[in-house]
Amino acid sequence: MKRFKNAGIAALVLMLSASITWGAFTPCMTRDVLAYDTGSVLTEEGDIASAIDDFEAYKQLAASEISSYAASHPSVRLQDYLTTVDLEGYGFNTTVTYRDNLTSFDSYVQEVWDNIYLIGDMDSFDVYKQEAINTISDHVSGTPSERVTSYLMTTDIMGFPYDTSVSYNSNLSSLDNYLQEIWDNIYLAEDMDRFDAYKQSAIDSISDYLADHPSSAIESYLQTTDIMGFPYNENMSYDSNRSSFDNYMQEIWGNIYTGSDMDRFEMYKQSAVSAINDYLMLNPSTRVSSYLQTTDIMGFPYNTDMSYDSNRSSFDSYIQEVWMNIYIAEDMDRFDMYKQSAISAINDHIMSNPSMRVSSYLQTTDIMGFPYNENMSYDSNRASFDNYVQEIWMNIYIAEDMDSFDAYKRDTIAQISSYANVLNIPAVTDYLDTLGSYLMEYPFNTELSLSDNKRAFTDEVNRVYNDIEMVAITSRFETYKAETLGSADPDTFVTESAWTAYQEVASELRDFPYITNMSYEDNVSRFNAALAARVAQIDIAADIEDINSIFEPINLPTYTFLDGEDGVWDEDSSNASEGLTFRCEGAIASFRGILIDGVEIDPGSYITYEGSTYCVLSEELLAGLTDGEHNLIFIYDDGISEVTHFTTNNTTVQAPVPATQQETSAPATTTTAATTAAEASVTTATTEAAVLGETRETTATTATATESSAQPEVNTVAVPAETSAPAVQQQAAAVSTQAAATGEASNGTAVAGILLIAGAAVIFLTRNRKSISGNN
Repeated sequence: MKRFKNAGIAALVLMLSASITWGAFTPCMTRDVLAYDTGSVLTEEGDIASAIDDFEAYKQLAASEISSYAASHPSVRLQDYLTTVDLEGYGFNTTVTYRDNLTSFDSYVQEVWDNIYLIGDMDSFDVYKQEAINTISDHVSGTPSERVTSYLMTTDIMGFPYDTSVSYNSNLSSLDNYLQEIWDNIYLAEDMDRFDAYKQSAIDSISDYLADHPSSAIESYLQTTDIMGFPYNENMSYDSNRSSFDNYMQEIWGNIYTGSDMDRFEMYKQSAVSAINDYLMLNPSTRVSSYLQTTDIMGFPYNTDMSYDSNRSSFDSYIQEVWMNIYIAEDMDRFDMYKQSAISAINDHIMSNPSMRVSSYLQTTDIMGFPYNENMSYDSNRASFDNYVQEIWMNIYIAEDMDSFDAYKRDTIAQISSYANVLNIPAVTDYLDTLGSYLMEYPFNTELSLSDNKRAFTDEVNRVYNDIEMVAITSRFETYKAETLGSADPDTFVTESAWTAYQEVASELRDFPYITNMSYEDNVSRFNAALAARVAQIDIAADIEDINSIFEPINLPTYTFLDGEDGVWDEDSSNASEGLTFRCEGAIASFRGILIDGVEIDPGSYITYEGSTYCVLSEELLAGLTDGEHNLIFIYDDGISEVTHFTTNNTTVQAPVPATQQETSAPATTTTAATTAAEASVTTATTEAAVLGETRETTATTATATESSAQPEVNTVAVPAETSAPAVQQQAAAVSTQAAATGEASNGTAVAGILLIAGAAVIFLTRNRKSISGNN
């Protein structure tokens, strides 16, 4: 009936579709019993109510068919499933056509019927599994077996799953394969039961033999065998497994017969042990007894791969070796007595010549532990021991020489201490404290005689005396540095900042090193020159020439300029490329460099030549200086020049290259008129200036700031950067470009908006026309 109704509905739908297609259906069609099945969404409330009633009747018909099937096919699984099905609750969708509602409901009902048929197959599958279980149970009851029963406890035939993705017959075929595997395992378990019975019969035969031929060796061997544990190979037939077991039992019987021979062998070994014990009773020896405790004659193994006679011959060779070791042990007893006599002679010597060192040395020797070489005769071992004792006597004599050497070192160290007390210099005392027990621990060369060791120690003592002299001179140098650095006071300087800078220089030079391969006077000269160079770098805002008064207390030479003072260099002049030339009275051999405005200049920026000292400042150096007056100082090994001045007139400003800084990390931006009074830049360049054999770090800090936007300043940097005006123009251009891009996007948006509005208007007009037509 369901199929007929669906066919009628399908025919009606086909007719309505054809009418609509050819224009036969019109809105003015008279409503009849199929008016709500026109293929259109129902809008009239009366039509919707009628359609829902017919739809409810259609659902009731489908539910009745399912109930009839369930009544004729009782199944718990089916009843459980039907409780999850709610046909009555399937609602009518008023937003789609009547035909769409029927199609959707038919699909749902078809899915329900598919599940009902699947449940029927699953019920039949369970019946088939139960029949298989009953067949296996009948077989087990007729052929009882614990192994089979234990195996079946690991199987769950009823739990074999039904695969809903394949047909019922495919599921039956899969179950049959599983059952075949179970039957194979049942038959295998039964064969294993028979195999166990066969193994038990073999064990019974061995037990009968052992009752007639008692043997502890055989019993011990059988404890190592597990006949019942012989494995059953499931990949072979029962007969093949039995044949394999027969071969195994043949090997066991062979070992049983061997056990009887081993019993006789044990009796033969016991006779050898008795003979040795009888000998030991007549010739007692602790060493022999100890040796025999390390041998296990009774544990000598019986080789089952050889005959009884061959094993006996092998044992005889072993016993012969044991007797040889017994004789060797008796020789070792005599050797111990000889060693004891040597120890007694050494002890007598120590009593007459007591020495802690000799006693300590003898504690490291084990004369009694001198080994006995079993591969040599007693006489050869005694000769070897005599050589060893001779060496010990030599070491005893050396130890006594070392005692004499220690006494000599103590006397020498006492003399050094007396000398240090006379000097009364704390640094010398500190130096001797660093030596600690070094001199007393000076080693004794056992390859040399006592007199040669004393001479070598004397040479080392002379080096210590030399070091003491050097420490004394160094201490004198440290005193000179402290007095020289403290000779200046605040009144020596024009400004407080210069006095502060000098204090930093003094703090740094307190660690100025003393070069040991130079004379004291040369070290003082180096220090004075280093002090001059440091002080020359102090930037004094007032009269820089007053720096020279700093050196008056320490008598540093100050060289006079002979030419070039107050020179002027003009960047625009015709001779600007010639630079500026200065001449100082100091010798060029001791010339070390120049300072401009307190900064040591890279030697590549000027040229020097002899004539006292000529120095030509290059055009590039001068062009890099700021416009205005500058200070110039020459540095020499033994002092500095007086301060002179020169002036530069230039417009292109670059920073001078310091002595050890060839490149700047990055150019700073020149301050322009657009810079506000709140803007400032600080450039710090750390350089290492090599001054008179030392390395020090100097920090040059340049701070630039403008007072107002109307008064721009020029910053003294390596290369002046471009003004910010081009950057502002680029930024403005970027803003302009962005604005243009935004405008294009806005135009596109406007066009899209117009099109949307036009489309909305067309849709509105079309719907309005349909509404007017419907009303008509």
